[in-house]
Amino acid sequence: MRGYLTKRGSFMHTWKSRYVEISCYGDIEYFKNETKLEKKGDYALDAGTTVETMDVFEDQPFVMKITNSERDLYMSALDEATRAKWVAAIKLAVVKKKSMNPHAQAQPAKEPLVKPSGSLF
Repeated sequence: MRGYLTKRGSFMHTWKSRYVEISCYGDIEYFKNETKLEKKGDYALDAGTTVETMDVFEDQPFVMKITNSERDLYMSALDEATRAKWVAAIKLAVVKKKSMNPHAQAQPAKEPLVKPSGSLF
């Protein structure tokens, strides 16, 4: 699946239009526009990825919160029907990833290793 969505920035939390597609590897990639000359980022879908819908989030309608073991990704669609298609496509990509590796399980969020004394390795 591919098309335009509005993506929330990870650091500045501004919302920008991005051309988004689910890659042949089952991950989300996003670009400045449909020419795909300027890749802005990607987001790995894993066995534990979940998708939550929100009617409104930070004044953006039709938001999806996509969560993997590393971080959350917020994207907004133009309407309910478009969001529903993206949610279905993302869930299908997660199922396909699971079937490619049937022993894959959801990975817990990574935490820093700590020595018994409390210092980091």
